[in-house]
Amino acid sequence: MNKLAVQFYINTTSPPIIKACTDMLKSGQRQMRYKLKKKYFYDMLANEVATKSPMDTMTNFKWKELKCTTNQRNHGEVRFHQRTGSRSYTAQAHVVREKHVEQEPTAMDIFKNFHCSKKGLIRVRVETQETTRKAQLEELNALKNTTKKLRSLISSLINFSPN
Repeated sequence: MNKLAVQFYINTTSPPIIKACTDMLKSGQRQMRYKLKKKYFYDMLANEVATKSPMDTMTNFKWKELKCTTNQRNHGEVRFHQRTGSRSYTAQAHVVREKHVEQEPTAMDIFKNFHCSKKGLIRVRVETQETTRKAQLEELNALKNTTKKLRSLISSLINFSPN
């Protein structure tokens, strides 16, 4: 605030001016944070993200804080936590295929095995997803039957010839 007051004549005690300057500084800080994330976080693997601050104006502590907030936000967006342990998805899928010897497991079987907890907490979500998927399939089949009936009716009307 004092830097701006030196360059311009500003009444630094006026509440609207204080609010406007604060808003400007917050916006600039937000833009700088966005540009940093875009340059150093997006489209990068986790092991490629710099552990120390690549900028002179930001301390290592602030850089770690920025990384932590990004990681927390990403962690909060996870809807179904994986339950594969130290196995990779490919290895776990192979184990699921070995369990289902008689037939190839469906995508839903693999999903259940990867994400359902031992307590069955996520199983409820999976079951609701299955029921909504089944309802959508039933609606689609009903719509297909209706279109088939309409086609046959239209073709019979087209082929109808009055004597």
